[in-house]
Amino acid sequence: MKTILFPTDFSDEAAHALPIAAQLARQFNAQLHLIHMLSPVLPGYTPILHDAPTQYQQALGLVEQAFDELLQLPCLNALPVKTHVLTGTDPTDLLTDDRFAHADLLVMVSTGATGLKESLTGSNAEHLIRRAAMPVLVLKQAVTYLDIKSVVFASDFESDYDASIEFFKTLLDDFDYPTVHLLFVNTINRFVPTHEIKLRM
Repeated sequence: MKTILFPTDFSDEAAHALPIAAQLARQFNAQLHLIHMLSPVLPGYTPILHDAPTQYQQALGLVEQAFDELLQLPCLNALPVKTHVLTGTDPTDLLTDDRFAHADLLVMVSTGATGLKESLTGSNAEHLIRRAAMPVLVLKQAVTYLDIKSVVFASDFESDYDASIEFFKTLLDDFDYPTVHLLFVNTINRFVPTHEIKLRM
């Protein structure tokens, strides 16, 4: 694992998740990329046309200042970190950026800020998860250290999972091989006999 992406809206929630992205970057000797999506027009602001470039430059200055503050955090000390500002309104644009096309992992929070902090929440986060070609780690709550002891692998166990399993092994190998639970959810509408599911597993 060489490249880890961390989209941030500079919210407290995102800041609380940053130590986990930093931990993984250290464990795998990977480069960490901090990414902020900056709208060309600030939310809640209707610009006069000639004021828009000035307003954007002011916002860009605030973003660069916020990045500078993040880079001072102890969790990023001595880590190879790059910061990026993407212009746009759709956070999924980062997935089509050539610089990030071959990233190994996307780390993100499931909730973030609103308003002027350019939120990365709700449906936006879901779109990122659905459209990302790389594995995605979504952090639901603030933790300072990721210690994986038990993992649930939910699947229909029909498809080809070679790439997923290889990544899974790479990730878990660094955590002393946690217990892995294979889960198939059987439903009345798509019922599969137990002996067939166990064979797939």
